[in-house]
Amino acid sequence: LLHLRALAGHRCQHGHEVGGRVARRGGLAVEAKERAAAVRRTALALRLRLFLLLLLLGFLVLAVLAQSRPKETYVPALVALYLFVAFRWEVGCDWHGYLYQYRFWQGDTLKDALFSREPLWRPIFFLQHQIGLEYQWLNVVAAIPFFAGIHAIARREPNPTAFLALVFPILILNMPMSAIRQSVAIGIICYAYLAFVDRKTIRYVILVLIAAGFHTSALPFVILALFIGRELSWRMVASALVVVVPAVFLFAGS
Repeated sequence: LLHLRALAGHRCQHGHEVGGRVARRGGLAVEAKERAAAVRRTALALRLRLFLLLLLLGFLVLAVLAQSRPKETYVPALVALYLFVAFRWEVGCDWHGYLYQYRFWQGDTLKDALFSREPLWRPIFFLQHQIGLEYQWLNVVAAIPFFAGIHAIARREPNPTAFLALVFPILILNMPMSAIRQSVAIGIICYAYLAFVDRKTIRYVILVLIAAGFHTSALPFVILALFIGRELSWRMVASALVVVVPAVFLFAGS
């Protein structure tokens, strides 16, 4: 009995030692995770500061160019912004969301892609997989219609560089650098806006429907075709708000 009691005590002591080592290792693992999380937070804060600094510098540069040489610097500024947006890496709140779509729809057929909720967006992934392009090329392709639409409006302005400076802080940095589908739709809506100004109803409706094929939020703009060719009045503006605002909330809720 004394021998068994001594043996049990030895095992108990050994168990406490093993448990202590496991607890220490667990504590070290938790500390390592906390340090890694702190490093990630610091890196994210640094990237955010650099991004804000770049935003401020970009806006100031465009503002200066718009005052000094508006027409000579417009095309280089437009190309530079396109390259900045198209070839970014892991930047934007929807980067991983669209990466998930790219992977999830890898086995799509053309029929699956065309008969989807947004039948012009999903086929882009289908073509990517058929050609063998990596995910990041989605940004390169999607930025083209956005900047083409911006250019279509800017070239009608007396100071196109000032127009770029106007849309840079909000529209350019928020849409094609995060919401890629919306940016494609916005680029097409820019052409629709010009068709609205030029009073070309059929072209306007077709362009809005194409934009809705990329993002359904563009569909309420079809209602504005009823106002093409009519003289602007406060009654017309009020009627447009009554019709369009509920439609926007309906699509936003869906």
